[in-house]
Amino acid sequence: MKLSTAFLTFSAVFLYGSAQQLLYLNSFKGMRVNNDMYEWCNIYISAQSDDTSFLASVYIVTAKNSKSLLNIMQDNLQNTGEIQGYPVDPPAYLTTSLSDNEMKQLNGVIYLSSAGQRVDSTFHVYDIYQARKMNIIANGYSTFLFLNSNMQTKPSRSSIISDWNQIKGSSGLLYAGFPLDSKVNVYPIFSNPITIQNSEVLFPNVETFSLSLAAFYITTNNGFSFKIKPGYYNINGTNTTSVYSTTGFYMKPAGEDDSTIVVNIENDIRCSGTSGASVVGHFPTGGNVTVGFYNGMAKYEQSAPPEDYPSYNPWTIPFIGQHFKVSSTNGTAGQYYVQYFVNQRPPRQTTPPETTTKSAGAVKLFTSVVTLLMYWL
Repeated sequence: MKLSTAFLTFSAVFLYGSAQQLLYLNSFKGMRVNNDMYEWCNIYISAQSDDTSFLASVYIVTAKNSKSLLNIMQDNLQNTGEIQGYPVDPPAYLTTSLSDNEMKQLNGVIYLSSAGQRVDSTFHVYDIYQARKMNIIANGYSTFLFLNSNMQTKPSRSSIISDWNQIKGSSGLLYAGFPLDSKVNVYPIFSNPITIQNSEVLFPNVETFSLSLAAFYITTNNGFSFKIKPGYYNINGTNTTSVYSTTGFYMKPAGEDDSTIVVNIENDIRCSGTSGASVVGHFPTGGNVTVGFYNGMAKYEQSAPPEDYPSYNPWTIPFIGQHFKVSSTNGTAGQYYVQYFVNQRPPRQTTPPETTTKSAGAVKLFTSVVTLLMYWL
């Protein structure tokens, strides 16, 4: 199983050999079975849409105390949406008097941190249960993990990110899943700045986008701001990009049928520049994702299976189209993420010829020069 697939479908109970884990409450055994916890960690719970009477019947038991998931949520969720970690020292376990069928009705998730994240002041966890304005101030690199247990959106667990604003010299990298301590090669599904033809380009504008994940995280340095809320924002043909130079994002969740998504591009025919896209994901054998930019009969497109670890530089073309399209074939069971960008340079400014009325001779000379140039051309 490839790494991104593990991120997207991970629902098993506690596994050996991995400190960080994202666990779905409906994967736990009921009927007072002890679901053991083997690591020193903080736990973070997102279960806003679950029945509170059920959550009050599920307990984390340690050598020191026993506390229900409902009480942990109520005590550790701050008004800002940030979740304070609840420390768990082994031996510990999760247990409940609920039946297995009752446990399967839960939609919440628990994130188990590593021991390092437990004491890391630059690591933060947020619950996406209502609209928030995130003003991230970071001196150096920080990591922000977001958990979404909202099943009322369609697709479920969807989040809308808008008003993304970065200052010069900052970076924002968005990843699916949760951050690992181990040094593994994980590719961001969205980044700003973007590496275009071996040069970094920071886009001052990011289009509103959605992603449908139980967990995703952002790493940043120097800070930036954005708005986040539960919900889904449909980019398919509904809007035109807001400025000439911009970047945006699209995600197809696993289980969604193949379709074609169209983004209308704000295009100035006087401008030149580059466009491009990067695709990350995992498809069954035989599946492909096609991305392309189109302007009338002119088009640039690329079709290939999405990769977990694509090349460092995105696909880039010297062309600005009126439309960007992304589609997939044989990919219903697959999941992929597309970041697109349009980098338009301003049109050249032409300087009008300087006129003079000093003398008739000067005018005749100017006319002669223009006539000669026209003849030469």
